[in-house]
Amino acid sequence: MSLLLVFLFISLIQLVSHGDFRTFINGIIIFNLITFLLTAMPFTYPRWFGSLGGHPSDGLQLLRLLRET
Repeated sequence: MSLLLVFLFISLIQLVSHGDFRTFINGIIIFNLITFLLTAMPFTYPRWFGSLGGHPSDGLQLLRLLRET
């Protein structure tokens, strides 16, 4: 979802002229890109990560699925 939002906001930023709103959209793009990159890495979330603690990241789940086939 975060990668889809990156592409969506990149296409939206083409329609926006310079200004504060464009800076805000750039922030959204960067935030979602970082979120995508972090969740795409294969690892198990540490305990201090709250409700995700102990669960595998999306990247680890994908890696496990690819290894099964």
